Amino acid sequence: MVKLPIKFENIKKKISYIKLSKNKSFYIVLIACLTAIIVTAYLSYMGQKADLAEHNMAVENINKSQGKVQENVNEETQQLQEIKPEEQTSKKEAEAEEPVLNDQVSEKLSQLQNTGRQPKPKKEILVSVNLNTMIKPVFGEIIKPFSVDRPVYSETLKHWETHKGIDIKAEYGTPVKAVLSGTVEEVVEDPRLGWKVVLNHGNKVKTLYANLAKEILIKEGEYVKKGTVIGAVGQSALVEVADPPHLHFELIKAGKHIDPAHYLPQSE
Repeated sequence: MVKLPIKFENIKKKISYIKLSKNKSFYIVLIACLTAIIVTAYLSYMGQKADLAEHNMAVENINKSQGKVQENVNEETQQLQEIKPEEQTSKKEAEAEEPVLNDQVSEKLSQLQNTGRQPKPKKEILVSVNLNTMIKPVFGEIIKPFSVDRPVYSETLKHWETHKGIDIKAEYGTPVKAVLSGTVEEVVEDPRLGWKVVLNHGNKVKTLYANLAKEILIKEGEYVKKGTVIGAVGQSALVEVADPPHLHFELIKAGKHIDPAHYLPQSE
């Protein structure tokens, strides 16, 4: 074997070293590229996995919401189905029985709603009434006095009771006159006092005439003047049939009975 000179041997070693260095650099670059590829692939995989998990969670939430909505719908449907046929029938009957207003009533209600005002009640006209100017309804003796504090004896009922008016003795058929001017408020057959007439004289003053004959000469709502004959003495009061024919007369002021004898004239 021929030995190369020392210079050529050194050159050969340098060439080998250079080749080895080039090979190492190549492998380092290759490893770095592979590492970058693997890291990129891993990160991409993890990102896709996170997106997939987020998507699944969103789908699950939507499904839950739809489930709750469907559950509420089912509950409402079940409640409607559980309504008894009787209740449905009653509701229909109630709706059918609602009164239908006629055109005139509807128009009147519409006018009231539009004006926002209710019709004002008529006020009672106060008239000055002097009780001392009363005339006697009939002439005769007072056979049973006014008594609301002490009871008086009833021959008919056979017991003691109060008496809200006076009984004036008079023959059957004697004309009965209005003691004051006023409006006829009531003409009726009372179960206790028989046929009676009530006159309203204004200023909360009223007079009552009872135990009359059936033939009443005035009508309810009629205005009569003082002294007008309104009827005749009868014997229609069932609670006083044992007494002789008479007029039962009462005086009422502000809803309270007072003694008429204090205001009737004493002379015939």
